[in-house]
Amino acid sequence: MKTELLFLGTGAADWDYKNDYERSDFRGFSGILIDGHIMIDCGIGAFLYEDRFSLSGIYKNVDTVFMTHSHDDHFRAECVSRLCGESEKKITLYGDKIFEKLLPKEENLSFVPLDARFFESCTVGGYKVTALKSNHATTYPEEQTLHYFFEGEKNMFIGYDGGWLIAETWSFLQKKHVDVYIADATCGDDFECTYNFRNFSHNNIPMIDYMVKTMKVNGIADDDTQVILHHLARTLHPTHEEVCEKEGKKGYVVSYDGMKYQF
Repeated sequence: MKTELLFLGTGAADWDYKNDYERSDFRGFSGILIDGHIMIDCGIGAFLYEDRFSLSGIYKNVDTVFMTHSHDDHFRAECVSRLCGESEKKITLYGDKIFEKLLPKEENLSFVPLDARFFESCTVGGYKVTALKSNHATTYPEEQTLHYFFEGEKNMFIGYDGGWLIAETWSFLQKKHVDVYIADATCGDDFECTYNFRNFSHNNIPMIDYMVKTMKVNGIADDDTQVILHHLARTLHPTHEEVCEKEGKKGYVVSYDGMKYQF
């Protein structure tokens, strides 16, 4: 079974969707559609993509949402309501228990909390999906932000938002093989990015380089593992073409809004 990824939005929170929208290199807030029915995050980015490319009905088969965290570039209650209105399916939303009090009340929406402390998982669309702790934080001190590990014929690690992998997540990955790593690449690799305060909750490019190399040395990844850079900040990267030229030499793929990827 092939996995089909559609990148709905690929930008960090500093993209101005009101004023930057007409730019040719515009990035909406991050979100991914998997196999046409599984959504990662449900915020403005998903519907900017739908409206921007006149793709009415693109979410009619969505039956599952995995929330990484509650920051408003990833989650909006009104966007979940819109999704419930557009989908023809009953939708199950997974995430940290904080969403119990944040979600809207919709007839076709149910919520299942996943506790990353215990590596809780579910089975969706032929994948075993495990919640993992991410190195990030929100305004809710009780919220645990999440990464997700998808196990199927090939394995995918969705690693945004978050900085350096924390110990528990690394321990989990040591027992797995990663075929696709969707990496938080909020910051670039110049002096400002290398020493940016955001590196305590996001990655810069050198951090990704170190983690990927460490994964390979420890057998978690290999030369066939595809690294996809995601969640790029407007103010911390040059143009998309420049990032592609530089990072493509390492074999990295730089995501963009509307990009399709199959593995």
